[in-house]
Amino acid sequence: MEPVDVYHHNTYIIGFSAISKHMAMAPERATMIRFDSVMRERGTDFGTMFARQLWNMSFDYAFLDVFTQH
Repeated sequence: MEPVDVYHHNTYIIGFSAISKHMAMAPERATMIRFDSVMRERGTDFGTMFARQLWNMSFDYAFLDVFTQH
């Protein structure tokens, strides 16, 4: 019998929700921690578990790519 890691499936979980003022992106907590300083430098509106992309600003696809490629 060989040991099998049943908890890590090489997946990445991110949630999206949209309301009238913004789209919220909720990546895994490790992503938020890793990119905390980047979000502060960019002036991104964020909390401990999500970042907001305001609709009244140009959509930042590069920022979305950073979250999804992490």
